[in-house]
Amino acid sequence: MEEDVGALAVPWIPTAELGVRTVPAGRWWDAVEAHSFAAVCVLGELTGRCGPVVEDEPRRLAWWLAPVGTASAWDLPEARVLGHGHYLTIPPAEWRWRLWEGGPPIRWLVPPLSERHLADPAVLRPALTRAIRHGMNHD
Repeated sequence: MEEDVGALAVPWIPTAELGVRTVPAGRWWDAVEAHSFAAVCVLGELTGRCGPVVEDEPRRLAWWLAPVGTASAWDLPEARVLGHGHYLTIPPAEWRWRLWEGGPPIRWLVPPLSERHLADPAVLRPALTRAIRHGMNHD
């Protein structure tokens, strides 16, 4: 059963009528950016435990939303943390990746389940490290 995340009262998620919205990082969350290939690997490994993930399919980038400040000291090759002073394009909750359909170019791979639903850095970092290492070895 799929939860209707479009009905959530999350202040930083735009409505479908408005389309995407540019949201400042460092207020509600920080974003951890990596190549979309890493997102596929992390999603496969963590199966639902990775927190919300936004993908910009044309740019082949993905962002995990993590609690503010929790990833600021990470030093991962091929990844960067977007905190205060950075902005991220956030799609409406309904804009999701769907098997066989793809979806909009900027979409949720994993939508947030609530306003406080964010990635757990203790789970995300090792999975992302392995995914990046795997991707670097297969270019």
